[in-house]
Amino acid sequence: MQHWERISSRPLSRGYIQVDEDLVRRADGSELKYEVLRARGFACACPVTADGRVALVRQYRYPLDLVTCELPAGAIEAGESPLAAARRETAEETGLGSEDWVELGSFWTMPGRGDEQAHLFLARDAVPVERPPGDEETEVVFEPIETALRLLVTVRDVLCLRLARERLEL
Repeated sequence: MQHWERISSRPLSRGYIQVDEDLVRRADGSELKYEVLRARGFACACPVTADGRVALVRQYRYPLDLVTCELPAGAIEAGESPLAAARRETAEETGLGSEDWVELGSFWTMPGRGDEQAHLFLARDAVPVERPPGDEETEVVFEPIETALRLLVTVRDVLCLRLARERLEL
């Protein structure tokens, strides 16, 4: 397969998520405008306590106008590694930390529209740590892994939890 050639690009929006409108030339010579989302990516963690409970975060999500139950996750800051972001977000959102982190893999969230990559981690034997100050409006709930699977609403969370369950059963 041949790659497309970017002829020009203009920014439509700048922030954590950037939106560009690219003019591209396809392999057959035709041209089209293509809107592309560009982002630094995010880390998602599955913190599991020594007694096998998963820490989930209940929070209101404006784009959905719903209260969701999710695994702790958040943006990777400039210069931060995915693991460092997972550790930070887990502490900020749940007040938990771990000395036993396992990388579960990564994936692109919408490869047809953007370059954002999700990085998934398991935090075994999660314990309370000092919760950094922040503006998180969250409630932490602890559930057995099977209950957590039923409560989660996003593909990334379900994937992370299923991979975590496989690692815990080894």
